[in-house]
Amino acid sequence: MAKLAENSERRAYKCKDEELPVICSFVSHSVNRDKEEFASYSPKFNDTYFSEFNTKITDVINIVIPTTETTEMKIITDRMHTTMHSLSQPIDHLNGYIEMAGSELHITASDFGIPALRERIKAGDAEGVMKNLRLLAASVKKYNAVLNKLGFTLNQLQKFETAHKDISIDRQEQYKILEGRKAIVQTNRNLFNALYYQMKEICNIGKIIFKLDPIKMSEYTFEKLKHKVGNTSRSSKTSELSNDN
Repeated sequence: MAKLAENSERRAYKCKDEELPVICSFVSHSVNRDKEEFASYSPKFNDTYFSEFNTKITDVINIVIPTTETTEMKIITDRMHTTMHSLSQPIDHLNGYIEMAGSELHITASDFGIPALRERIKAGDAEGVMKNLRLLAASVKKYNAVLNKLGFTLNQLQKFETAHKDISIDRQEQYKILEGRKAIVQTNRNLFNALYYQMKEICNIGKIIFKLDPIKMSEYTFEKLKHKVGNTSRSSKTSELSNDN
């Protein structure tokens, strides 16, 4: 893995840091198939050239998507999801008390933020869950006399407050990891830029070689590759949400 560089540079590429090695991996796959054409175009495109390209890709992946941090982020995310889903029964119980109270409360479950809270839990939206937990806790405290008379206890309120605290702590841990990663990426910006410039050179020549082949030419077009990576990322997130539900 590349060492930390002493000086940082400006970002040369117009994509997310984590998207760059993925885009370059697509290019590497294409150029591995088209090595003969590139070698015929110029002796510069030899095995050493492409080996260096693949080494840069690996180094950048190790910086922007380190295995240990990725594992840690997943553990934290899973823990937050467990906390959020543990609120299902407490929410059902509170909703029951609100319905029992009827006109005594003068407000509905929606005013307590319950439907929105359920929706944000289903979406796995930690920030949205915390926002609606704050609204719920404030409403419960305001109407505690009515709810308490019907059987709602302080212990039940504490379940919501504890969940808010736990999710907040986990979000802060994730933030620290992401900020630390950003700092490392910035310190190694020269490596990221070097990878981008080499990929750009390969793509420029690829578009020359395959000018009459629209399909292959698109495989060496940065914007098309960037769009492909974006679609792949969105599909993965949709799949993760479906699996959670």
